[in-house]
Amino acid sequence: MIKIFGTVQGADLTSGTILSIEDCIDDCLSSEECILAYMDTDNHCLNIQYNNVEKIEVEEGSSENKQKYVAFKA
Repeated sequence: MIKIFGTVQGADLTSGTILSIEDCIDDCLSSEECILAYMDTDNHCLNIQYNNVEKIEVEEGSSENKQKYVAFKA
């Protein structure tokens, strides 16, 4: 997985589960349908499945704002 600082446009992190960043990434990696994990430093985790969306927009953030992360399968 490739992890960057960033946000997924239109995604609501509070609708996800509470997991550590490492567990959030591991859950996505072990799921066949997950294409990316979106998480923050408050342990909100949202795994996005490829069959649930038509378009995903990710806005890359800077390392100065270390609050939200996006991890892509590669």
